[in-house]
Amino acid sequence: RADTCTYNAVISACEKGRNWQMALQVMQIMRDKGIALNTITYSSAISACEKCGQWQVALRLFNEMREEGVTANAITYTAVISGCKKAGQWQTALQLLDYMQDEGVTVDTMVYTEVIGACKKAKQWQQAVQLLRDMQENSVPATPITYNEVISACAVCGIFKVTLQLMEEMRSKGLGVQTVTYSSVITSCEKAGQWQRALQLLEEMQRTGIPMDTITYSTAISACHKAGQWERAVQLVDDMQKKGVPANTITYNAAISACERGRQWQHALQLMHDMQEKGIPLNTITYSAAISACEKVKQWQMALQLLKEMQKKGIPADTIVYSAAVSACEKAGQWQMAMLLMASMQDKGIPADTITYNAVISACEKGGQWQRALQLMKDMQGKGVPADTITYSTAISACGKGGQWQRALQLMKDMQGKGV
Repeated sequence: RADTCTYNAVISACEKGRNWQMALQVMQIMRDKGIALNTITYSSAISACEKCGQWQVALRLFNEMREEGVTANAITYTAVISGCKKAGQWQTALQLLDYMQDEGVTVDTMVYTEVIGACKKAKQWQQAVQLLRDMQENSVPATPITYNEVISACAVCGIFKVTLQLMEEMRSKGLGVQTVTYSSVITSCEKAGQWQRALQLLEEMQRTGIPMDTITYSTAISACHKAGQWERAVQLVDDMQKKGVPANTITYNAAISACERGRQWQHALQLMHDMQEKGIPLNTITYSAAISACEKVKQWQMALQLLKEMQKKGIPADTIVYSAAVSACEKAGQWQMAMLLMASMQDKGIPADTITYNAVISACEKGGQWQRALQLMKDMQGKGVPADTITYSTAISACGKGGQWQRALQLMKDMQGKGV
């Protein structure tokens, strides 16, 4: 006759095969036959649920075993906490940690690291740091993985000073500072706008012989982009090539965006050309940044060429892409082309926002098309697109240029009435 051990072996096989539903069915058979469920039964089933991302089911089983008086061990707790980590359920993970401590179950490095991981996923960096301090207070050794999780939790929130302190702490404890550590610290600098510190860390990696990978470089390039340091961004892409570090779409997009911000449309196009030569996929963000770079320097024809090229390649154009192309036409006084692009957006079901409408209205204003400007405002109202100060000011200017002073005054009244 099959006993608890036999059924546990079946549930364990389900766990290894990631079949959580079958594991639950076997548990139900055990209940129906009056066969006792023990710690191993529940732990295996909870682990099966955790592996399949079923954290809520895992938690339900955990609560059930406690109600049934079945003892939960370190393996049980680790599995439930791991499920909570994957789902970013940091508060539940902390509660489980409290249960472990209250019940005298040994809380080891792995458990703490998993709870820290849950806090990281939920961007609870302060709680992650506190858990590290709790480990130190309870004499639980922290590994490089533990520190990297805490540093990463701080990094996603841009807390760069804390990440630097933690990295120094790792060094002082003789824990190996790795590429992943530097990548996280550089990420924190990028999010905090500390581009110079990010570059210093790259230099430090090179000096100390720590390998720099695609993520490290891409993050540093993104830091340069945010700070408007396009020359540094392009230089870093060159450094990657010289060192044989592969660049990906994210790397190039960050560099092209840096060129866009620095009004360097030719450099942006060169980077796009490099991507194509290396077989690196171009996406909507790539084209959006390049078109925007052209827009900033009135290269409307090139902007339209890029838009046509992305459509030919089947790369989807969104509101941002079209708005940049429309703005390029507006800056060059190409009101008819701006109107055509707006019509193309409507045909493709791409929604025009306030920025898009403002650019087309401005193009009409420059082209002396006051009637079209007013019609566009009417369209905005009909589609529920909010008109802002720029919308009204441009339309008023269009009416002024067309000698339509009464319409201009009416727009001024409407503007004041709507609190714009």
